[in-house]
Amino acid sequence: MVKPRRLQRSRVSAVLALSTISAMVGVAYLAPSGSDAATERESTKVTFEAECELAPGTFGVEKGPTKMKFTTYASNPKIIRENEEVTFTEVHAEIAVPKEWSEELYGTLGDEFATGKATYMETNVTGGSQTLLNSSKSSEFPEGAPYSAELKSKSEQLTLKVPSGKHANGKTSYTLGPIKAGKAGETFKLELGTKKGWEGTTDKPTQGIQSVMTGYKNSSETTKGELFGVKIENTPTACTAPAGVVLGKWTIQPEEVVTTTSTHTDVVTSTAVVTVT
Repeated sequence: MVKPRRLQRSRVSAVLALSTISAMVGVAYLAPSGSDAATERESTKVTFEAECELAPGTFGVEKGPTKMKFTTYASNPKIIRENEEVTFTEVHAEIAVPKEWSEELYGTLGDEFATGKATYMETNVTGGSQTLLNSSKSSEFPEGAPYSAELKSKSEQLTLKVPSGKHANGKTSYTLGPIKAGKAGETFKLELGTKKGWEGTTDKPTQGIQSVMTGYKNSSETTKGELFGVKIENTPTACTAPAGVVLGKWTIQPEEVVTTTSTHTDVVTSTAVVTVT
């Protein structure tokens, strides 16, 4: 008689591993420079008076320079960090033209509408990837920020809004930059240059603050103003800024390190090999 086989002591060879591992991993990264999420912005307004000459060597030579009031606006980062690509948005300006110039334009020339563009504003940059910036030109307006204005009367002060008018294609501001910031601890500063916009009776189109203007008899811009039979077109205005006009100043901060948390799971399946004899 055959006895039932008994299960004897097994020789068990088991391969055991961690069945499940869940790890929380902290990942450090540099916040994207200039991104909306990383950069808080604020509005800046700067007002100054510059000495200006209307058509140097032509209209203004007998009167000499005249004071003009400039007000500039921009949106800029509240904090600037090392190596950040800094941009200035919503850049625009208002220029108060003196009454005596309205008399020259409206009274003497008979113009009723003016168009033009700001072509140069010398801006010195400290603590950035470039040392000089033309604040009047941008990717939106590579030839200069345009403006249009109605000349209502010779006794009224004219205010030019830059950019404005049909040549601005509906835009009322523009963007400057980017300018790469330098090292942490350095000063990042934008300050107007003080080079003369004109010397003697000669206009210096790449110095100081420059603009050009054309006068018209009507807003349709079909008939240009004339003086002694000569059309007044792209007449320059040259200005010299006073010293110490700072458009913005920041102490560059270290690059921001942001820590975020992500979860991943490593799964290893346990296996057991059992041999029964």
